[in-house]
This record gives sequence, structure tokens and C-alpha cells, in this order.
Amino acid sequence: MKLLLLMPTLLAFGFTLTGCQTSTTPKNHPPVGSDFLLQVYSTGQIPGIYPGLTTKLSISVLAAKDYVGPVQLTALDLPQGVTAQPKTVELTGNGSSVITTLTLNADDNSPIAGKTFSVIAKNKTSEVIDKVDIIVYPKSVQVPGTRAFIELDSKSVDPKNNLWLGGSTGFLKITPNLDIDIVSSTPPDCGTVMVGQDGGIWARAIPYMRLDPTKKQIERYPSPRGGSGCASHPVDAKGHVWDNLYGLYQLDLLNQKTKIVPGTENLGGTVVIQDGYAWFSARDELYVVDVDSLATRQYTVPGVSFFSGSFVSNGKVYFVNEQHLSLFNPESETINQINSGKWRISKLYGLDKYGNAWVSGNDSTDKFHPALLRIDSRGKVLKELPDFSGTFSATADGGLWYATHEYEDPRVAYIAP
Repeated sequence: MKLLLLMPTLLAFGFTLTGCQTSTTPKNHPPVGSDFLLQVYSTGQIPGIYPGLTTKLSISVLAAKDYVGPVQLTALDLPQGVTAQPKTVELTGNGSSVITTLTLNADDNSPIAGKTFSVIAKNKTSEVIDKVDIIVYPKSVQVPGTRAFIELDSKSVDPKNNLWLGGSTGFLKITPNLDIDIVSSTPPDCGTVMVGQDGGIWARAIPYMRLDPTKKQIERYPSPRGGSGCASHPVDAKGHVWDNLYGLYQLDLLNQKTKIVPGTENLGGTVVIQDGYAWFSARDELYVVDVDSLATRQYTVPGVSFFSGSFVSNGKVYFVNEQHLSLFNPESETINQINSGKWRISKLYGLDKYGNAWVSGNDSTDKFHPALLRIDSRGKVLKELPDFSGTFSATADGGLWYATHEYEDPRVAYIAP
């Protein structure tokens, strides 16, 4: 099958956001004429703060010229809703130093932002400034009983935009308002869950474990192929499980029957259920399978590996290829690259029902300017936010779920369109 590459010329817009920590003060000696040296310590990551919470900056103040006396610490030009608690430290001369912290507070309504602000140390005769970057994360909620790192994907969100998680406390439903409902206190096997297209919430495990969220009842089924362990096999609208180990199999759990999709024998790959089809990718082959009849269309797309961060929407496969958001159209057998202007796309987190995508991108004109972007099908930026470290899942209405990678404090947040 012939493959064409189309590259429409489209334009995207964005704003500048600093992406690294810098300082106006030398690190080995104070500015000429100053009584002291100021340094804000960085762990290599941009400091962050959540609305309604606090964070602490580690600060060192070093005396110069045998200065003895107080030094006032404060911060200016902080993001909206963020304030600093001023502090005074005492230096005792002879190169003495003080290591302390400066506490920042974010109110409940602090908007998402990335900004460079100033930490200031001063006395009556000297003032030293260190520039620091900070990110204000979206408003979040701590998730009880979850694993240390919360992994989100396209199967984490139900049609009503609720997020489903599993853990030692059971099956958890979290609404976009961040209300948590423990729908079942039975912990899911393997600790994580996914949303099936049949309306059930499934543990990502074999034997299969299904929660009926309305009746709040648990059902268990062995696999007709046998085996056990953790797995993330998608479930179609009729409750069939699609197993992609050594071929693509449709599993009827109620009747314990198995069907293999012809032509996929012994293949390993990834599978997505969408629009009444199973989209199965193996090597550079794409199989589009009718979930009822198992009728199959096969496409060869050299050099493109689908479903490693790919999504299906309106009969097309969206993925990142050569730092562009791209789509494969099975009808025309073409790949279109969406030109997002200065943005070089690194990750795709999903699409909404309108064809808009959430992605991570880097500004080609400023290497210190990564961003989390919502872009439309022509590449225009609809929303730009500072990029976060974590995992994401887009919703049908254009929102985005975010999960932190904090070991001690796992949190989730919902970002409205």
C-alpha cells in the first residue's frame, strides 16, 4: 500500500516561560561592596507548590568583611496567590554562615503558573538578589492507599470524566471536583484498575476482576487462555477482553471461549479498543479489527511504531513522529504532520471528542522553555501551561488528569479545558 507524507503549513502561538534556575550572585564570593553572600539551593528540579499548601526553599547566607548583624530574607514578584514569610537571620562575622529556609504559601485559588521570582537578602547597607524559578501546580488531592507512583493512561478515565484508581483502600473514583469515593473497599489485584467500555472497572490482572460500579459488586473470571499475573488487557462494549500475547485474541469470559484474529498468530504488540474496532500494532503493521465480526484490515507503515503513546480518534491514529504530532488516516493511507510552529512535540497524552490534543512540547527558539500544551487539529495552541513531572490522561470534554510522581505524597489533579 502506498504511503504519502503530507505537511500542511499551520501556525501556533505561545508565551515565554523560564525553564531553569539561575542566580544573579556569584557562588564563590559576594558582590563587590556587599556584606554577605546569598544562595538558594536547587536540587536540579524547579521548585513547585500546590494551592492550599506550603513549600520551603533552602537558603544559605554567608558573612563577608567580618559583617556582624541581622539579614532580612524575603521574596518579590511571586506568582499570583503565593506569598513568602519574611525571616531575619543573624551573622556573627569571620566568614560565618547561616543555612535556613524561606517558607512560601499558596492560597487555595492560586492559578497554575511558572514564574521567575526574586529571593532578597538585605540589611541597612546591602541588598543581594538570587533569581529562582517556581511552578504552581494545579489544585490537587492526596490519594489514599495508592502506590507511590500513580500511572495514568487512556483507560484511567470513564465517559463522565471521572478518574479511577486502585490501591490498598480499594477501587477509588475521583470526580473533576476532586471528590473521592471508595466505591469498593476490596483492593484490586495488582493494585491498579482501568475502565472497560462495558461500564465495568477492571483490575489490571489475570485472573480477571471486574467491579460493577452501580451495584458495587465484584466478579472474577479465569482467562480461557490460562495464566496469571498483572496485565492491562482492554475490554470492549460487550465485555470481551482483548489479549495481545502471542497474537490478538478475543476472550469471552462468561463462556470461557477464545478467538484469535486471523493473521496475528505469534505476533506481540499493543492494542486499543476504539470506535467499535480493535487497533492492534505489531512491528510496523497495523491491524484494524471489527470487534463483532473480526473482519480485519491490515496496513504497513514503515518506520512508525504505533501505540507507544498513540491514541485513536474518529478513525485516525494520532502519535508523535519526528517531534511533530502526526496522524495516520487508514482511508487514504497517509501520514499527516501537524505543524505546531515553534513547538517540538515530545509526548502525547490524548485527544478530546473535538480532536484537540494535550501534549508536551519544547520551544525550538528557547531550550529552557518546555510546556504542557492543548492544541487543536491545525496546530494552534489553545492553552499553554508549565510542564510538570508526572503522568497524564486526557478526557473527552477537553480536560486533563494529572498524577504526581511524588513518592511520599502521591496526588492527582484535574485541569479544566
